[in-house]
Amino acid sequence: MSTASSDPPVSRPRETQLDRTRLSWRRTTLTATVVLAIAAKEFVGGDVGAVTALAAFVLVGAWLALVLAAERRIADLIERDQTQASSRPALTVGLVLVIAAGGLLLSLLRG
Repeated sequence: MSTASSDPPVSRPRETQLDRTRLSWRRTTLTATVVLAIAAKEFVGGDVGAVTALAAFVLVGAWLALVLAAERRIADLIERDQTQASSRPALTVGLVLVIAAGGLLLSLLRG
C-alpha cells in the first residue's frame, strides 16, 4: 500500500530559497512604487519649486534604478540558479534610502 501519491510534494530548500528571494525583490519594488505614488500625489496640485522638482527627479531616477536592478537580479536567479547575494548590495541599499528620503522630503516640502 503506497501513500506516496497522497503525500504533499516536498519542496526542496534551494527552490524555496529562490522563491523567497524573488518575492523579497518584488516586495521591495512594490514598496518603492508605493512611496513614489504617494510622493507623486504630494507633488501634483500645487506650486512646484526648484527643490521640489529636483527631489521628484531624484526620486523617480532612484525608483527606476531599483526596479531595473531588481529585474536583473530576478533574471539572474532564474537563468543561473544563483542564491548568492547581489554583487552590489551597497547600491541597492543606497537606492532604497534615496527613495525613502526623497519621499519624506517631498512630503515635508508640501507641508
